[in-house]
Amino acid sequence: MKGYAKPLHEFIEGHKIQFVIPVYQRNYDWLIDNCDQLFSDLVKLSRSNRCSHFFGSIVTSSADSSYNRLVIDGQQRLTTISLLLLAGVKAVKAGAIEISEESKIDEAYEVFLKAKFCNSERKIKLVPIENDRIAYDKIFNEEDSFDEDSKVTRNYRHFYDLLTRKPQALSFDQLLDAKNDCKLYQ
Repeated sequence: MKGYAKPLHEFIEGHKIQFVIPVYQRNYDWLIDNCDQLFSDLVKLSRSNRCSHFFGSIVTSSADSSYNRLVIDGQQRLTTISLLLLAGVKAVKAGAIEISEESKIDEAYEVFLKAKFCNSERKIKLVPIENDRIAYDKIFNEEDSFDEDSKVTRNYRHFYDLLTRKPQALSFDQLLDAKNDCKLYQ
């Protein structure tokens, strides 16, 4: 197998691609400490002169179509960055954090979180295993009740709090820029 470094945003973007977590993968289980470390790394990246941050590796293989990808390794990181971006989008929409251009919110949502033109009825880019998918979809679709027992919900809420806390550690623009500076090994 031959791997190479690739910017995270190039890996995630696309209107047709979905990242499918296979049923044999474990449930999402990142702890608050893991989320804090990622957030801290992004804050440091945003405030430094570094031009990149190693995000880790993600291994995928073709799924049922040329666009869908089975996530063999890296599902925890992929789920976490999706939760962070989703928290940022929701915080901007709620007026809890500012953004320099409205088009950036559309880009983050449409390009990195949705799979608008995929072959599935479910037009969300990340397809976690069943229990995690139920919790993620409730957050994504802004349902009235979230699955409060899920680590997906807990970490989404934690990221939302981190992004909206005053003084603000990262603006939405800085979050997008830091995400764009993350590199992964594929």
